[in-house]
Amino acid sequence: MFFDKNTLTLSFKKLAMAAAITLATTAAQAAPITFAYEGIVNSGVGGPAFSAFIGQTATLEYTFDDAAPDLSPGAASGQYALTSTSVTIGGSVWTVAGGNLFIDDGAMDRNRFNNSGATGPSVGGFGPLGIFLDMDDATGTALSSDALPLTQPDPADFGLTQFGVGFGLGSINVQTFTIADTAVPEPGALIVFGFGLAGLSFIRRRKTA
Repeated sequence: MFFDKNTLTLSFKKLAMAAAITLATTAAQAAPITFAYEGIVNSGVGGPAFSAFIGQTATLEYTFDDAAPDLSPGAASGQYALTSTSVTIGGSVWTVAGGNLFIDDGAMDRNRFNNSGATGPSVGGFGPLGIFLDMDDATGTALSSDALPLTQPDPADFGLTQFGVGFGLGSINVQTFTIADTAVPEPGALIVFGFGLAGLSFIRRRKTA
């Protein structure tokens, strides 16, 4: 069977274009995003083992899919699945797989979660129960809606903030913190998107050759 060179070239271009568009669209439609906050531990409730963390730098991270649907749609509230949350203080790391982020845009704007099932080191003989984040704004101006924020909320826009780790009879708390990083797609999404761009670039080079 004879295949014309021009026909094969055209077919290849079509396949490359379709693959590039599919890969680029997939990357654009669903990408994990990680938000991170950093602050200094200002209180430890539950005894000397908890207060020993005061003054140390703590980092909170939570990851979600930017296409996560609202699991509890309401007039002024949203609930979105998280992939994971973690708090790091010194050499100690506590994590929670899953959990939910709650966004309220009612009388008080809130960006918050209190996710149970934490794993990590015990403190003062108590195992970790969960990781929490509270960002509340009584003026109702910090959030524009109850949609999933794809731009990292700034703690400076909220009047009351705190994050930390809860234990059986104690907690490690950070009340003042700042953005430690901006929303960045996970490496996997960037690689897929890169393949899409590479395909489009190849097609352009073939046209100009």
